[in-house]
Formats: sequence, structure tokens, C-alpha cells
Amino acid sequence: MRQRLKAFDDLALRYERSTRPGDYLGDAALHEQLHRAEPTVKQILRLLDPQLAEKINLDQMAGEDMARNEVHLGLGILADMDEWAARLVPNAPTLPADQLHPWEWEPAPL
Repeated sequence: MRQRLKAFDDLALRYERSTRPGDYLGDAALHEQLHRAEPTVKQILRLLDPQLAEKINLDQMAGEDMARNEVHLGLGILADMDEWAARLVPNAPTLPADQLHPWEWEPAPL
């Protein structure tokens, strides 16, 4: 996933740089490649955070620049998600209550 996002980011940057001052469109071949890569990138971002994918729209003005922002957020999530799992969980042990013996579920006599 990380490799796909980085490749899309590089491609979007190349497309942005291909746009001459005063023009709205850059290199047509690069734009076509961006559109081919867009569905996969959206799917990756949707799995990481559904809101990221919804913000990508290459057909709007500066869409590739906005897409790069979302891709950077996705890359940040990928970079840190293993650490989140290790550091952002409670330190207390978990107890699966549905696996306790039925006697433990019965109320104590008064």
C-alpha cells in the first residue's frame, strides 16, 4: 500500500510540474495515468480512513494537489499504525466475559 501511495504522490507531483504558468492542464499522458491509479489509491485510503478517499477528485481544479495532501495523510497513518496498536491500547488485561464458566455468571446467594 505504501508503495502505491508513494508512486501516486510522485506521479501527481510530476503532473503538477508539467503545468505551465497560466495553463490549467498539464501533460495529458500523466493526467491519464493519475486517473488510472485513482481507484486503487482511493481504495487504500478508504481502508485507512474513509474520509480521506472521499476528498480525492482529480477532475476539480488543483485536484491532484488536494489528492497529494490526502495521500500524505494516508502515508502518515501507515507509518504510525503499528505503533498505535502497541502504545494506544489500555495496559489492563482484557477478560473475555463470554468465556467465563456459567457458575461465575450466576448471582451469589444473599
